Amino acid sequence: PGLCTAVATWTAPTANDNCGILSFTSSHSSGSSFPVGTTTVTYTATDVNSNVTTASFNVVVTDNELPAFSGFPSNINQPNTTGQCGRIVTWTSPTANDNCGISSVTATHNSGDFFPVGTTSVCYTATDVNGNVHNQCFNVTVIDNEAPVISGCPSSITVCEGQTVTFSTPTATDNCSGVSITQINGLPSGSVFPVGTTLCTFRATDASGNITNCNFNVIVNSNPTVNFNLNPNSICVYNNPVALSGGSPAGGSYTASCVSGGIFTPGTGIGQCPVGNHIITYTYTNGSGCSASATQTMNVSACTGIDEEQSSLVNVYPNPNAGNFFIDIQQQNVYNVTVFDYSGKQIYSKQINQAGKFEVQLPDPSRGIYMVLISSDNFSEVKKIVVNY
Repeated sequence: PGLCTAVATWTAPTANDNCGILSFTSSHSSGSSFPVGTTTVTYTATDVNSNVTTASFNVVVTDNELPAFSGFPSNINQPNTTGQCGRIVTWTSPTANDNCGISSVTATHNSGDFFPVGTTSVCYTATDVNGNVHNQCFNVTVIDNEAPVISGCPSSITVCEGQTVTFSTPTATDNCSGVSITQINGLPSGSVFPVGTTLCTFRATDASGNITNCNFNVIVNSNPTVNFNLNPNSICVYNNPVALSGGSPAGGSYTASCVSGGIFTPGTGIGQCPVGNHIITYTYTNGSGCSASATQTMNVSACTGIDEEQSSLVNVYPNPNAGNFFIDIQQQNVYNVTVFDYSGKQIYSKQINQAGKFEVQLPDPSRGIYMVLISSDNFSEVKKIVVNY
């Protein structure tokens, strides 16, 4: 081993002749060193009469010794370069040696090459002059220590009880491909969260198992408990406006088609509530900005109280009016005209001595319903008028 030769030994032949041997020679001697390859060994015998005989055999030396490397690198482990899915790796190249000589040395990778994250085998191949081949490898492992980066992580969200919470899914990037992001804690976007604080977490995971978490809170504040007991809950259409009450907790607001500033206004005019049922809503907002409502029904009644006799002999107009109206009487007679408010109080009285049209001007009228009594010795009729402006 280590030489490109081999010592060959054999038993030397002998020569014989009928007359005698003059000389007996050989090209090589047993115990000599022979080079790799085939060497012919020849023996020559000459008798005393100069007759010559030769005989030969081959000594074949085979090179079975593989090349060897010295200074072969050990396995290399290094982290990735920041922002890259790998790194440049360097090493000292090995040297090939052989007993007979090296023909060639090749490598799958060179020192200074860029290596991706993961394990790459680097192999050297040495071939000697006799075709013997030796392969030897080491591993270059580039470790991805760089965690993914999450963008668009939602800020904490504050809502009121019962509201739907929506948020966008954040995105993740990484120095290597294959990053994914999933929600691992909390309810998904579009859910109604329970009262209190819920931690939501999105996790980004790259191909090497590095993780980054994105956390935010969903804070759900309680709605207030609202009660509403409307009192009174019935009113006459001609009554004055009333301030609404009965909602709790105090400090809320009342709303309806004819409510402004917490004042309910019955009547037949614009922005007033006519005869019928009207839904009033009481809404309270607590210190967290959360609201709740309760409703009650206000009944607006005509509150006539007096049966009206209808006659074609008397006409009152315009109706509604502002407290100034006309009475048109078709039949000649002496009539008494008396006007009462809805409490039954007389507020106007006048005698008319003839048929025809005459004007009535109520003193200091207020909004409401009034009864107009037109009577004579043999006639009586009540007309209802509305003063609403």
